Amino acid sequence: MAHENFTNPWGSSSCTTTGIVQRYYLYKASWRLRHRTGWTGASPQIGVHNKIHSSSDQEKIHSECHEQAGKVARDLDTLGRIYPPSSSNWALDWIGEVGIQTCKPGWHRHGLAIDFTRFNFSDDGRFVDMNRHWRDDRIRLRRRYLAVLAMCRKHFGVVLHGRNDPDGSHVNHIHVDRSRHAVALNKNNRTDATIVQWAGRDLAGLGTVIDGIWGSQTQTAYNTLMSKFKMTRASGGCWDFNPLSAAADMRIFMDMIGRHAFADKSAGAYTMGPPCPV
Repeated sequence: MAHENFTNPWGSSSCTTTGIVQRYYLYKASWRLRHRTGWTGASPQIGVHNKIHSSSDQEKIHSECHEQAGKVARDLDTLGRIYPPSSSNWALDWIGEVGIQTCKPGWHRHGLAIDFTRFNFSDDGRFVDMNRHWRDDRIRLRRRYLAVLAMCRKHFGVVLHGRNDPDGSHVNHIHVDRSRHAVALNKNNRTDATIVQWAGRDLAGLGTVIDGIWGSQTQTAYNTLMSKFKMTRASGGCWDFNPLSAAADMRIFMDMIGRHAFADKSAGAYTMGPPCPV
């Protein structure tokens, strides 16, 4: 794991070179990175991304982080093409960022962290902004942000965002890093609790409070989602999944949240069966 292969990330502010590659894209060359350079005038503001990276203007990033971040981009493209919220073109176009390898204490200095600011899809006006959409009054936009959050958690163990913001700096971007790999859900992890609470509220229609603390309401939300997704035989599914004990099952659970959230559907629109394979 990353934290076993690198020195204490908080012990220095100097950048490291181990495993660092230079890239201007995620997953494939046409999905370019764009750096956020400013803001629109409306509040809460939408990021402006005027700086487009190219082969002559690349970001430094650890190869492992680049691979995992590329999977986030790949999976959002899949959601956009297979589970679009409308008939418009929702294929992924470009990715906004506001920091990858930066020389400051933390996982950024190893190039093992990235701060996402926007995912833009092919048609104009089709995007997810990390500053505005998590706190928007419109449920379809909150759901779209939740889909991004679920895909980030699917591939990264540490995900900081507008509703899990330990130092007050993550209201305008989603931070992911490789200090913890994409392990099973953990009730003591605030992002894991937040995602379940958010999905319970905006996908299952529950009155779940989003506070990052896994209590009885969060457990009810988790049980409800597992049932509506038919992720147990008892709920009519084909298999018994346990996202709280298996990383592979966590990824399926995140996929189910992502499908519903991106497509702007209530929980239960997509299930893990039946019909069941023979």
